[in-house]
Amino acid sequence: MDTPHSGPLTIRVTQAPAVSIIRLGGMATIDEAERLTAELRRIAGEACGRLVVDLTDLEFICSMGLGALIVAHIVSQRRRCELVLAAPQPAIRDVLFTTRLDKIFPVYADVKAAVS
Repeated sequence: MDTPHSGPLTIRVTQAPAVSIIRLGGMATIDEAERLTAELRRIAGEACGRLVVDLTDLEFICSMGLGALIVAHIVSQRRRCELVLAAPQPAIRDVLFTTRLDKIFPVYADVKAAVS
């Protein structure tokens, strides 16, 4: 099976006093997993309050990318922060449901709902 090759992974962060929004876009493939893990770990270690991972533009996530989300969740919990997911595409929502990660992460339909 070929790995999808639509677009490189993009990670953009917007910070406000009580919330940080991490916008992921493109493809979170195995080639990008290490960078994704490092960035999410760094952001979760620096931010406090609510961390919203905006999945609106994320087209694909591999198992190691899911692992990066779990690492960020653990780091956030240790800092007494909350990491939530927002606006996953249907295929990514299905992966979260199938792997039962929707039981670990609150998943919101959109960023606005996740921020409030």
